[in-house]
Amino acid sequence: MLKAVSLGFGVAKPWGDRPYNFILDTERRLWRVQVKSSSALQYGSYCVNAQRHANGNAIAYRTGEIDFLIAQIVPEDCWYVIPLKAILPRKSLRIYPEKDTRLGEYGKYREAWHLIG
Repeated sequence: MLKAVSLGFGVAKPWGDRPYNFILDTERRLWRVQVKSSSALQYGSYCVNAQRHANGNAIAYRTGEIDFLIAQIVPEDCWYVIPLKAILPRKSLRIYPEKDTRLGEYGKYREAWHLIG
């Protein structure tokens, strides 16, 4: 929330059971955002869970549940702002550190806060 506020977004925390954990307000639109983090580098990439749980089952996010998945890569001190359509129907993502930009499909979303407009 602090990162979003520092970038000028209004931030709201929904009350109740929702598939998203924050709402970002751009004054033009409200965006449903799920925030995930990863800190363990495995085989050259960070694994980010892109799923929710219901009745003990892991379920991929679906259209209409969230607008963005925002992944914080803790050791890299960076954020990936990924539209839902870019991850469907995955339940996990592999994010590669910036130093190896040849790998992975999510590099273009690194610090892509401009997508939330």
